Amino acid sequence: MVALLVFICSASGVKAVSINITGQGANDGNWEVTTVSGSFNFLQGQLESQVWWGNSGLAGIFTGKVGSSFGSSNNVYGSQFGPFFAYAYYDRVDLAYYNGVNVVDSPSWTPVDSWAWATATRVPDTGSTAALFLVGAVALAAARRGWGSG
Repeated sequence: MVALLVFICSASGVKAVSINITGQGANDGNWEVTTVSGSFNFLQGQLESQVWWGNSGLAGIFTGKVGSSFGSSNNVYGSQFGPFFAYAYYDRVDLAYYNGVNVVDSPSWTPVDSWAWATATRVPDTGSTAALFLVGAVALAAARRGWGSG
């Protein structure tokens, strides 16, 4: 799986990361990942609406694709981690994060602490693939009929 990373930057740092997910069926495609800050309790509805909610494996895939692109937005007892990808809640939050080297699956976080959380939005296919296919088909048809030859 090849990740396509495009960064939308400003003076204050990375604001969004574009990634490409493959091999995940209906979740394949381009995604724009951003972060929101606050407690899980405050952001619960937004975090539970993420495509990886209920799927620790998919949360890990998104986490790995984003990697350290957002830097170390979460300071946990002196250790720096990227944004948290929450995927379950049963009185405590289960999440994945990137520790600078690996994706870590970490259950049982308190929902009242404020952290940087990842959110994602699917980037719609603009039809560029279909347009490219159409151009190729027209060129092939023209070549077969001898169009353009004098």
